[in-house]
Amino acid sequence: MKSSLYITYKHLWCLCTVVALFACKKSGKGGLTPDVIAGSPVYPAPPAMWMQPAGGQPYYSSGFAGDPMPFYDNGVYHIFYLHDGDWTSYGYHPIHTFETNDFSRYQYKGRVMPFGNADQPDTKIGTGSVIKAGDKYYMYYTYSDEKNWAFGKSRECIMYATSTDLKSWTKHYGYTIYSPEGFTDLYNFRDAEVIYNKEANEYLMLVASRYNNRAVITQFTTKDPAADNWTYKGLFYTADVDNYVMMECPNLFKFGNYWYLVFSENGAHPMVHYRYSNSMNGPWTKPANDILDGSYFYAGKTAGNETERYLVGWTPRNADNGDNGDRLWGGNLVSHQLSQNPDGTLNVKLPAATEKRISDPIAPRTVFKDAAIQQDQENIIFKTAADPAYIVFDQVSGKKMITATITGAGTNAQFGLAFGMDKSFGQGNRYILDINGAAKRIASVYMNGGAARTNAAVNYSLAPGREYQLKVVIDGTVCTMYIDDKVALTSRIYSLSNSFWGIYAANSNLQVKNLKLYQIN
Repeated sequence: MKSSLYITYKHLWCLCTVVALFACKKSGKGGLTPDVIAGSPVYPAPPAMWMQPAGGQPYYSSGFAGDPMPFYDNGVYHIFYLHDGDWTSYGYHPIHTFETNDFSRYQYKGRVMPFGNADQPDTKIGTGSVIKAGDKYYMYYTYSDEKNWAFGKSRECIMYATSTDLKSWTKHYGYTIYSPEGFTDLYNFRDAEVIYNKEANEYLMLVASRYNNRAVITQFTTKDPAADNWTYKGLFYTADVDNYVMMECPNLFKFGNYWYLVFSENGAHPMVHYRYSNSMNGPWTKPANDILDGSYFYAGKTAGNETERYLVGWTPRNADNGDNGDRLWGGNLVSHQLSQNPDGTLNVKLPAATEKRISDPIAPRTVFKDAAIQQDQENIIFKTAADPAYIVFDQVSGKKMITATITGAGTNAQFGLAFGMDKSFGQGNRYILDINGAAKRIASVYMNGGAARTNAAVNYSLAPGREYQLKVVIDGTVCTMYIDDKVALTSRIYSLSNSFWGIYAANSNLQVKNLKLYQIN
């Protein structure tokens, strides 16, 4: 659901345009329905295209993706999402979809459900989820209707639509779920998550809300979604210790021997968190590192089965298309593959099928290096004190992957990648992906003439004497760094494309081995 951080930028949507990246064909729904995404982006976004709003005139829309609702069915992942760009004076956020078999290549399937007409309640659509019950698919989603205030009902509420093919949906306006009695915050009630509880032989719905001035996740149950009789069953999870504003987009699933609860906190530092348990009813354990990516990855939800699980979120774009701009709602979809440790904690890695798309390695061409650096083809040795030493490589653009093995990174070491430089590293503005042993974190930092602005960060500790496997995936202005197939940090880097990049290190005799650059086909 849309966070309060981004709402103030709503009226900037129409100022942003994107290049049409898709091959399109005419559809019978008043617009264009692209089928196959040209260029096979790693981080897809919807096309700029003509749209036909409900009850309105066609207009040209520069689309972006927000709040994905992935659903796995018969070997296909259907990534429903809120489409940002298709909006009018009275409504916004129809639901569009991508399809993929392995989170490597995507097909854009267009709009599957418009927002309502001006005289209908669901003109402003928010996040939900999809489930199959019997021979029908049910999509539960949020809508916001100011008219509810007059009746003492929650402004945000839940309704549903049904389908037999995941393409054509019928809305059921006759049944609405409002916030329960006793909930005084009538604005925050959103993001329905529905799963089937085999043990109880019933369906469970989770909805994010606030109760007694704290973030909570409520729960409802029914034996049959077609019966329109969801019953409130109390609080499923509360943010008693963590002072969250909202736990948006809750996602509950079993993976291996554990149950997981994933949610997105939309306060000053929006990020995706998780908890785990031996039971779907808890008690829930908060891991030492409960973050699944940084604050440039939001509204993450998962899909898969009990042996394979993928996490899908979106990374925001920036105002003025610049590294120093404020983040805006909507952007590109970003997907990670999840794996488990024996203790139940989760790892985040690059989807295996995406890694298979790489070409033969391209030798990075060195254009500058400090005197404190020794280089032997793909191997680089840093002998640095407090001041970082840099090695700079030729310009990079398009879809690329950078891999390397890092050794000699002690607990006080600092190293990483830098983008947006000139050949002599004289440019004052640059963007760095910083791996800092002393701070025990990985951060994306924009350097503006010496002033640093941290845009996103995740916790990560470096152990002396260990080797670290580094993978950096680039697609246009979106970049994700993976370390050891355990942690991920996604960034939006506008200065990345067609600019020089480099590696730096400080406080360490660090070695970079087997540095390789790949084209992603």
